[in-house]
Amino acid sequence: MPYNKRIVATAVLLSFGLFIYVWLTGISDRDIYAYHRADYETGDRQMAPGSIAAVSPKGNISEICSLKAGGLVENGVHTSLYYNVLREDFPSYVKSIKFVAWAFGDTGQESTTPQLSFAPNQLPASGREFRGSELVIKNLAEANQFAEPDCETRMAWHLSNGYKVCTVRKSLNKAVLGNDGTIRIRTVAVAFAEHSNFVGESTFVKGNIDYNEQAQIANGQPCEGSPLPLSAKVRRWLELIDRVAAPA
Repeated sequence: MPYNKRIVATAVLLSFGLFIYVWLTGISDRDIYAYHRADYETGDRQMAPGSIAAVSPKGNISEICSLKAGGLVENGVHTSLYYNVLREDFPSYVKSIKFVAWAFGDTGQESTTPQLSFAPNQLPASGREFRGSELVIKNLAEANQFAEPDCETRMAWHLSNGYKVCTVRKSLNKAVLGNDGTIRIRTVAVAFAEHSNFVGESTFVKGNIDYNEQAQIANGQPCEGSPLPLSAKVRRWLELIDRVAAPA
């Protein structure tokens, strides 16, 4: 390959490699949600295990009613530093000018031995702190009573309008310091039970709600998928996010 073309090809590969590196080594709040397998963000909505949510085709959620859920298990409030394993352990020569010179064909420059930037028993150089807890329903089968008498009618209406109706199995809660100095617990993301709620056709008839094709398709469908960004899902799949206890 001619030298000029080699330079262009190498530059393209380096640019692409840099993009992939930045993409894979990032970390955000959504990576923390993905780490906890809580794929659906709640925004300002307060939800808990047993909450019944309408899930739009785009993955937006809103609580419509709830089940009386007992036997909730909380793992306690912990403060952790979440970090990207690849970012912390990536060989330092990738970041060095010497490597760039070597990659462009300076054969007189040898690559150096990788040095890890994150040693055991040390805090990660770039971590994201999260203080919170998980709240999980112990046995979803025991949550079989609706808190609101018209809950099934509400579910039927949303099914008829193309929503899936899913029950929250786990909530990820964040401890937030208020302006008055008090700490409040806010739900930031939830995970659903495997299957959506099934509503009998008689409920549609009783509520004068059309049991249309949308409702028939959505009724009882799996509550699967994730509206999280692809980057967060890929980093979870590659297990690039880990955590350590934050210093007291």
